[in-house]
Amino acid sequence: MDYGSWLASQVPNPNRRSQHYAVQSTFEGSARQVRGELLRRVLVGPMTTAEIEAIDTRAPALAAQLVKEGFLMVAAGCFQMVR
Repeated sequence: MDYGSWLASQVPNPNRRSQHYAVQSTFEGSARQVRGELLRRVLVGPMTTAEIEAIDTRAPALAAQLVKEGFLMVAAGCFQMVR
């Protein structure tokens, strides 16, 4: 704890000096935001492809990606949460 407070007074932000440091892109309008919206809506109930297309132009591809990752599944032509 003492070393950390001392280090903070010596270097502005040591994490920014890391070779691997990167600023995350903005959330508004991002694919992350659309994926989150898809998951929120499918939690309420199954969604058809037409309903998903109405969310965003990228939504069908992102829904397919969520299926591939195991978050969603397709049953009877509707996207549903995997339970």
